[in-house]
Amino acid sequence: MLSRCIKTDPQTFAREHWGRAPLLSRSDALPRDFSDLLSAPTVDELLAERGVRAPFIRVAKEGEVVARDCYLGPAGFGAEMPDQVDSARVLNQFGSGATIVLQGLHRLWPPLIDFVRSMVDDLGHPVQANAYITPPDNRGFDAHYDVHDVFVLQIAGRKHWTVH
Repeated sequence: MLSRCIKTDPQTFAREHWGRAPLLSRSDALPRDFSDLLSAPTVDELLAERGVRAPFIRVAKEGEVVARDCYLGPAGFGAEMPDQVDSARVLNQFGSGATIVLQGLHRLWPPLIDFVRSMVDDLGHPVQANAYITPPDNRGFDAHYDVHDVFVLQIAGRKHWTVH
């Protein structure tokens, strides 16, 4: 799976990039896209039909995390699970410019479960998968850095990335 994500061979990646320097691999340099792993219909299914619960979802807008009660709710009449996605509330947040963060997809969505297992085999290192769904011309988080290596696989849309 690693070779699906990088434009160079795995040995060069390990020697020159892993833990050392960024590597930008544009989609036209890769063997295929990532639409089999996640898509807009997949996100809709996860939010509307799969019973996603906190902490597997967060919502952020303009650099601030949105309070959970703005997008979570009970599972139904008489249910004692107030941490499930209320898809209407999530859609309202998204419509107002908020970013939806689906966390731990390596535990929830079968194509990503398989993909992450293969990445772990290729890298010999723990891997997790999160998705950030941001409406056009909006931002969920301020510029930041991670203290671990990150693969950013852009599935759709456009975004200006600054990579250091």
